[in-house]
Amino acid sequence: MDTSPIDNNGFHAAVHADFLSRQPDPGEFLSSGEPGGVWCTAYVPDDVWWHSAAIHESTHATLAWMLGLSVQGLALAQDRAQLEGGGAWVDGPADAQYYTVEKLGPAIAQADWLTGRGYTHPELRRCVEKVSGSGDQAIVDGFADQGFVVDRTQALEDARELLTHPRAQAALHALAELLLEERGLDDHQITRVFRSHRLKPRPPTRVWRPGRRLALIAAPTSPVSPQRAEPPLPAVQAHQEEAEVPLDRLLALAKRIDTESQSRQSVARTPQESDGIHGTTAAQTPAEHLLNHAQHEGMSARRAQS
Repeated sequence: MDTSPIDNNGFHAAVHADFLSRQPDPGEFLSSGEPGGVWCTAYVPDDVWWHSAAIHESTHATLAWMLGLSVQGLALAQDRAQLEGGGAWVDGPADAQYYTVEKLGPAIAQADWLTGRGYTHPELRRCVEKVSGSGDQAIVDGFADQGFVVDRTQALEDARELLTHPRAQAALHALAELLLEERGLDDHQITRVFRSHRLKPRPPTRVWRPGRRLALIAAPTSPVSPQRAEPPLPAVQAHQEEAEVPLDRLLALAKRIDTESQSRQSVARTPQESDGIHGTTAAQTPAEHLLNHAQHEGMSARRAQS
């Protein structure tokens, strides 16, 4: 086996550059052929790879369903040359943090599934999270660019917690098996699997989200390929009186909040936190107040110009 799958893929080469630089002879460094020695998805056997890709896409659907979102369809990619292994079409109104849970959880679930099959190399986990999850990461980056507060660390913790539910695990694996067989599933097929496993379309545990802010509406399902799925778009809200603060300063603050949230290892939950599923309300922090004002003012300006 040679390293051509790496050399011919700039993304893979960038992901593994540091790892390969530490090898005595990077040009000759090969996978051992044993599961524990596989350090890149390019060396995962086809049957294992496709099953892991089905786990990834089915995790999107399972998390979305448990968060009360609408799952319109799933598909596996046509061949392994595509950077991402498939696509999931999810929509519905929800906080940006809920979408962050749905977007970031699948790569972790895929890596965990491979680990359970003996593919334990730490560089392989890094490859799955960086390469297979690249499109999802880009969508979450887009949330921050739009000025929404998201906490990636907390989203990953909540995704893991949701997926520990026994019915979630059973439904996810049943859905993955069906996706492997059909290569593409519509909303009726997906819903049938979840209902047959009595998985409720709401989270069984509290899922953290920041305080009040503008809602998100996912982009509608489109016939484009899964690799070109568009991120959710912000919904327009009614005008509220706020103190005037320069928009560029507020957006800069929002970006800083997002950067700082990535470095936190955990987020403390309090009784005042909001959980939209259960209809409770939350106090709004000063930072979130500034963030919402920035979003609102930017939308108002665009409406005035149109």
